[in-house]
Amino acid sequence: MKKEKNLWTYIILIVLLIVLSLPLISLIGSSFKPEAESLNNTSLMPHEFTLDNYKYVFTKTTLLGNIINSVIISLTVTIACILTGAFAGYALSRFRGKVFSFYKLFLYMLQMLPMVLLLIPLFIMIRLANLYDTLYSVIISYTAINLPICIWILKGFFDTIPTSIEESALMDGCGRLKTFIKIIVPVSTPGITSVGILSFVYAWNEYMLGSIFIRSEELTQLTVGLSQFAMRNNIIWSHLTAGAVVGLIPAVIFIVLAQKYIVSGLVAGAVKG
Repeated sequence: MKKEKNLWTYIILIVLLIVLSLPLISLIGSSFKPEAESLNNTSLMPHEFTLDNYKYVFTKTTLLGNIINSVIISLTVTIACILTGAFAGYALSRFRGKVFSFYKLFLYMLQMLPMVLLLIPLFIMIRLANLYDTLYSVIISYTAINLPICIWILKGFFDTIPTSIEESALMDGCGRLKTFIKIIVPVSTPGITSVGILSFVYAWNEYMLGSIFIRSEELTQLTVGLSQFAMRNNIIWSHLTAGAVVGLIPAVIFIVLAQKYIVSGLVAGAVKG
C-alpha cells in the first residue's frame, strides 16, 4: 500500500513538472525553428531543425557583449555579497549589544521596502557620484539590494555552528580573524554557496535598474539587451527565443551545480534567524 502511494506521488509530481516545464520546452523548441515556421507552427518542437537563429544572435547582434557585461556584473555582485555578508552575518551571530540590535532592526526595515521606492534616491546618488552609465552603478545597486537577505541567511547558518569550535581554536592561539577564515568559513560552505547563487541569479535576471542606470549600448547587460534587440528587430521570435536560451545557460549551470548547497543553506538560515 505504501509503495503504491509513493508511486502515485511520483507520477503526480512528474506530470506537474512536465506541465510547468512546457513554457521552457516551447522556448527551446522555438529557438530551433526557421523564421517562417516560428510564426506558423505552434507546436513545441520544430518541423525543420536549424541553427541559423543562434548563428544570427552571435554574429549579427550585440548579445555576446551583453552576456559578457552580465557575467562581469553578476560575478562582482556575488563576490561582494559573499564577502560583506559573511563578515556581517558572523558579527550578528556572535556579538551582542545595542549597536548589533539596531543593525538587525535596520536590516528588517530594508527588506520591507519595495525596490520601486528606492529608484529615485538611488538615481540621485548615482548621478551625484558621477557613476551614471557605468557598470559601477548597477554593481553597487545590486549589492546593496541583495545584502540584507544575504546577511540574514548567513547569520542563520552561523547560528547553527557551535561556539565551542571557535573557543577551542582561540585557546590554541588562533586570532578571531584566523579562526573565522580557517574554521568557520569551510564549515559554512553550503550557506556561503547558497548566498552566492542567489546573488548571481538576481544580478543576472535584473532588468529595471539596468535599463535606468545604463544607456550606452556597449555596457548594456543581457536582460536589457534582449528587450532592445526585440524592439530594434520588430520581434523576430526565432531570433529572440535563441537569445533568451543563450541567456538562460549560465544561470542554469550555476543552479544545477549548487542545488544541494542552496537547499541546505536556506533551511539552516530559516531554522535560526
